[in-house]
Amino acid sequence: MASNFVSRSNALRPPLTRRALLGVLGASGIAWGRDWEKPAFPDWSGEFTDRLLTDSPWARPVDVPFVYQPRGSKLRSDFSQIGLPGSSRLPLPGRSAGPRGNVGVHTEIYLTVRWSSALPIRQALALEQWGRKGLSSPEAQEFLAAQTEEHLLEVFGIPATQFPDGTAQLEKDMERSGSLLVKDRMPVRASSAAAPAPGMHLSVALRFPRLEGLSETDNAIDFEAKAGPMRIAARFKLKDMVYGGRLAV
Repeated sequence: MASNFVSRSNALRPPLTRRALLGVLGASGIAWGRDWEKPAFPDWSGEFTDRLLTDSPWARPVDVPFVYQPRGSKLRSDFSQIGLPGSSRLPLPGRSAGPRGNVGVHTEIYLTVRWSSALPIRQALALEQWGRKGLSSPEAQEFLAAQTEEHLLEVFGIPATQFPDGTAQLEKDMERSGSLLVKDRMPVRASSAAAPAPGMHLSVALRFPRLEGLSETDNAIDFEAKAGPMRIAARFKLKDMVYGGRLAV
């Protein structure tokens, strides 16, 4: 039976970029330990919830370098329409302008890859959506208790300018290329990929068949996918993903 778990993340504010998050944490003077069960749910602060959703064992900030190639006269190559921190504007050495006068440019973006089927992520999303007082509502209880018979990973921060014709190609790319890799096991391919209505930045939700018999002794799970010119990779260390005495994936 298909999983009835649906991520609520699209209704929430977008995840912080890696640099923005580090700036926030540095300004607040918060020191983070490795124990993600203290304080216990739902006694989490907003800062703790943000960190859990953006830079934790279940949410990996990743830097993705790629070559940006504008398409047609509607897109400019100076990156002003992207608005991404840290984007460089260095033309490729020896690269001449294309047939429409466009030049490939080295840049990088900061994405978040999140293991959204994991219980601590679902708890954080429930807090964001309903608040502590709303956790007893039927909707929140159903969300928290949903059976996760699939793995759900989400990728946030993909620039919409890479897919000016809509999200269909992005979904196709991610479903075709998305995979989970565990040492000494066959790769697990994505069963579906879905991107919501586009904004300045896009997110993609990928579903995978559940990995049976997974344990801390498997060491790590690698996520890989390709979206247009971007190759996305994130590693999740299983020993750090134990929550409530169980592996939370």
